[in-house]
Amino acid sequence: MKDIQSDKAVNYIINQIKKLEKNVDEYKYEINSIELKLKSICNKMNEVLNSGDKTQDLFTSTNCDKYIEKEYKNLCNKKESLENLKKKKISDLDEVINKINEMREVINNSLDEDSENVYNNKSESELNESDAEILWILEEDRQRISRDIHDTVVQNLTALIHKEEFINQIVDKDVNRAKIEINNAKLLIKDSVKDLRNIIYQLRPMELDDLGFNEALLNLIDKLDDSYKNIMIHTTIDCSDDISQIASISSLRIINELSSNSYKYADCSNIYIDISTDEQYIYIDYRDDGCGFDYNSIGKVKNNNSGYGIRMLNERIVLLKGSIEYDRDRAEFKIKIPIY
Repeated sequence: MKDIQSDKAVNYIINQIKKLEKNVDEYKYEINSIELKLKSICNKMNEVLNSGDKTQDLFTSTNCDKYIEKEYKNLCNKKESLENLKKKKISDLDEVINKINEMREVINNSLDEDSENVYNNKSESELNESDAEILWILEEDRQRISRDIHDTVVQNLTALIHKEEFINQIVDKDVNRAKIEINNAKLLIKDSVKDLRNIIYQLRPMELDDLGFNEALLNLIDKLDDSYKNIMIHTTIDCSDDISQIASISSLRIINELSSNSYKYADCSNIYIDISTDEQYIYIDYRDDGCGFDYNSIGKVKNNNSGYGIRMLNERIVLLKGSIEYDRDRAEFKIKIPIY
């Protein structure tokens, strides 16, 4: 009886550790998000400083605009708030890690050497492999973001520079043509803002924090409908909002990546997306009525450098401890990932 009770106690502690480890992932993700925001604010502060009068101290110069001073102070306040939030998250993270270590010590004292080896999460080589996969995904995400910005915003801004030069040349000779070009420039600016918002949305959908997972899903579907004019998107959503941030964001990115592949390569007219949750998992069933692709090439990078998206999708799902299946007959992806 004592051994049975001991086993139950050990199993209970192991389950508690697993829950705490998910909290660790959440904290690390939040800390990383804060660091990105801090970096953005620091860059903005440098821009504000550089826009002031550099001949004297920033706020003693008579030429310094009051707006610049106010904007800089606001940025300082935001930076301070984020730094304090980061310190708190790090403190909370350390506390959770300490709890995990204490629980593991209890288990190590209770189990024999064989049981302890079975419990150990991963071997050193497996950990190194997992770390490499994470780094690979992060690097591919950076390249994707860089490519998106270059192909949209940077090209639009470059066109604006040439358009501005052209307007300067003709404004005194042909006022009407200059007005037309100015209106065209405004459209380019609007397109650039729209593209930037889409890129920012892919990084972190704002409504996810404010309104929850269901609203974020609906918003994503609306964006896909707006972007893919010639494709009908059919969805069924039956989801809880009680889902971890990592699982929520990953699900949105998975749907976005699959729909992007359908749009670029499948030559389809319809996309079907069914998303549901239960107490443990998010289920994503995704298919289109396009030409499909070679089942054996899933996850492989091709000579034309396509295939990265599906490969990253596979890696991301594995790291989330989920599963992905592909039904060749229906050209359908069946994805399952834990909600915590």
